[in-house]
Amino acid sequence: MRNILHQLVVINIISGIGVSACAPLSNSTYSEPTPAITAANATATPKIAATETIESATQQPVEISKGTLIQFWHPWSGELANLMAEMTDEFNRTNEWGIVVDVEFHSDEIVFIEDMNQAITEGNPPDFIAAPGYFLRTIEENGFDLQNLQNYIDSRDWGLSEDVVNSFLPIFWNADNQADKRIGIPAYQSGQFIFLNKTWAKELGFSGQLSDPDDFKDLTCEAGSAYLNDNDLTNNGTGGWVYTYDPNSFFSWLKAFGGGYGSDDERPADFGSPANIQSGTFLYDLFLDNCAWIGRQQQPFFYFANRQALAYSGGMEDILIQERVNELNDATDQWSVVPYPSILGEPILLIDGESYAITAKDAEKALASWIFVRWLLTPENQVRIIETTGSFPISGLVIELLNDYKNAHPVWADALKYLPMAQKIPKDPKWGLTKKVLADLSWKLIQFNSKREDIPVFFQDAQNLLAEIAK
Repeated sequence: MRNILHQLVVINIISGIGVSACAPLSNSTYSEPTPAITAANATATPKIAATETIESATQQPVEISKGTLIQFWHPWSGELANLMAEMTDEFNRTNEWGIVVDVEFHSDEIVFIEDMNQAITEGNPPDFIAAPGYFLRTIEENGFDLQNLQNYIDSRDWGLSEDVVNSFLPIFWNADNQADKRIGIPAYQSGQFIFLNKTWAKELGFSGQLSDPDDFKDLTCEAGSAYLNDNDLTNNGTGGWVYTYDPNSFFSWLKAFGGGYGSDDERPADFGSPANIQSGTFLYDLFLDNCAWIGRQQQPFFYFANRQALAYSGGMEDILIQERVNELNDATDQWSVVPYPSILGEPILLIDGESYAITAKDAEKALASWIFVRWLLTPENQVRIIETTGSFPISGLVIELLNDYKNAHPVWADALKYLPMAQKIPKDPKWGLTKKVLADLSWKLIQFNSKREDIPVFFQDAQNLLAEIAK
């Protein structure tokens, strides 16, 4: 009974945090697989009819009319949505220009994009958004102009100081730079990690680093084998890595074998490469050999806390959730997060998140939106977002303010050391479609009727589907 009550409490905690349901690198390990993706059911941003000419940010108003109202949309839910509502209310009460921000949350990335597509099509989009970078590139490519934020950054009257600009970590700051335009500024950033039970791994004879995928397979197979060969029949089939259909995790494995998009992440994917097929074969064998498994619970946190899973894939923000689940389950094992082991000699840490972008056509509303962005980017406000979500700090100035937080969350603090090796998700505007194909591909690999010789066909089918739906 006590364990059931603990689980109910933590389910409420997970629902309250909400970030894992809305952030781009959220943990979706146990999401029910959708039917096979086809060109007919894949959705893309519609082509946008010619819109009114955007007023250039180089023609910035000298002042803003008191009471200027701007609409702000974001895809966050749970505690981050609550924090954003609180911060918006604070800005509305304290800003010297009398700017009024009307904030509206849209549940998650999928709902947000659907609502934005509809608003753009109907000609009534919000003035300011937080959105995935690939979506910003998609709407730009399809004819919807975003404000060039570099003009605001460089503004003598309204800009950011050189010290502030230089404090942002390049991996985040440069993500939304086009050839001649900055369409976004980082708002929220997470990373895709493997969560690993260090105490259990040590008991299995492993105490070093996961230097390559073979190390990972040996360790997870050892955990699965140990449960198959003990006297407890109820734990058979568990023990190793919790298999996931999450596209960011799957793409991390592709990169770990030298695959992914290939040499240019800005071009459409080429999934038929030998490296990608090698990665798919690795995951197929991992599951077939009882080194990876799928559970009935939607999330892996309880499995990890109760030693049913040695490892699982998750986002940076899942660290806070795992801490709470461990505490409520009296779990005392030491654990950590590590990047994906790679055959290339350097681990893979895939970074993704949302960026602020200004969609307003009117120059006064655009400037009011920028003033709000500038306020959100202050180190103190960035700290509030990080302490609520467990996301990555995007600025060196922020890291300096997080000493107490690092002491309270040592796994989170330890994860920061991997930032120098971080890679952004592909800049391809079709990444939103590609993610759906990746999730479908990872699901196909482990179906009961899938065979090893089918794997190249699966990848070629994925390539053909991408070519069809990206037209």
